[in-house]
Amino acid sequence: MKNNTSGAAVFLPFHVNPWDDPWDIRLKIIHAIQKDEAPVPYIIKQRVELLPKALSISLYGDDEQMNLIEKYHVAMTGKTKGSYHCVAFWSGEEGLMFHLEGEELLCSFLPVVTKKNIKAEIALIEQIRSLALSAQGIQLNLKRPIQRGRYQLKDLLSFLAENMCAK
Repeated sequence: MKNNTSGAAVFLPFHVNPWDDPWDIRLKIIHAIQKDEAPVPYIIKQRVELLPKALSISLYGDDEQMNLIEKYHVAMTGKTKGSYHCVAFWSGEEGLMFHLEGEELLCSFLPVVTKKNIKAEIALIEQIRSLALSAQGIQLNLKRPIQRGRYQLKDLLSFLAENMCAK
């Protein structure tokens, strides 16, 4: 959550890839957790609020990464009782948290991904698969196209329900 100033999260090296977005980092963290990567305690020393969808634009590129390190070096370097000092960048409901360990910039996704989150998502995926199998023959008449992008699952399911022909 945005209000948490400390906790534990899996951190991965942050590599500049202009095609990545924060969601790609989240997926990499999920894979690391599934491979039993251990979470590390953290303390958020500074928060930076960005405009929605500005996170990808603000952080990807060699110059942006160097500016990030220079501007927030003090807040993202060091540890207190084993907890990483971090800077959290929020853009809407998601963000990235950074810690500088020596020369290596580490990052984690916000809100923090946990094994509990992953188990709940996997269970929901199975329910959706089961629903899909039982939905054969049900027609939809979409009144507007679904644009490419990331959506909340509840919004997509509501949209589909509103467009069902039997309604």
